[in-house]
Amino acid sequence: MRGGYQRRTTDGVIGISGQPVRVYGVQVQSTAIAGRAIFYNGTDATGDRLFDADGEPNATKNATDVSPEGAYFPGGCFVDIDANTTAVIVRYEQVISR
Repeated sequence: MRGGYQRRTTDGVIGISGQPVRVYGVQVQSTAIAGRAIFYNGTDATGDRLFDADGEPNATKNATDVSPEGAYFPGGCFVDIDANTTAVIVRYEQVISR
């Protein structure tokens, strides 16, 4: 299994595009207005919306939406960040079948 941390400043995939991912933690870094990151199953924002992570103004906030078991994205993980989000840092594990 492969994983670690990935920092995104724009919309995009977490890990290997289209491959299963388990997300364990999210930090949202916001501008003066609270940011939001929306996580979808798949390779773009047309997949099932699995959870949102909200930030706080002028701060970095650890999201509390992710369970200790991780959120499972069978079709890959795509994150859509809004204009008030400076960056999103995602702790994830790539689930690779053998």
